[in-house]
Amino acid sequence: MESAALPTGLIDSDILIDLERGIADAMDFFAAQHRLGRVQISSISAMELIQGCRNKLEITKVEKSLLSMVIHEVSAAESRHARAWLTQFSLSHGLKLVPQFSIDCG
Repeated sequence: MESAALPTGLIDSDILIDLERGIADAMDFFAAQHRLGRVQISSISAMELIQGCRNKLEITKVEKSLLSMVIHEVSAAESRHARAWLTQFSLSHGLKLVPQFSIDCG
């Protein structure tokens, strides 16, 4: 991947889950972002990863990997937008605050 072509911004938990699953595109993207010092996630993505863990060992592994990332906390304004979207789309589209999933952290 050419660094000029890489997008900047927050890395979504979907990419992090694909990374844990060994999906090549996610691994390449994450490695390139890491080399450029641009691994940034939201606190929501961090919580999603922790929520997917099945035991304390997996939580410890996730917490260790989070140390190498910049974690952006959600602001009050962002929380208001998320709450509005949740109110508007939770019933019609099944929108959830933190989706339920399980990944193999091991």
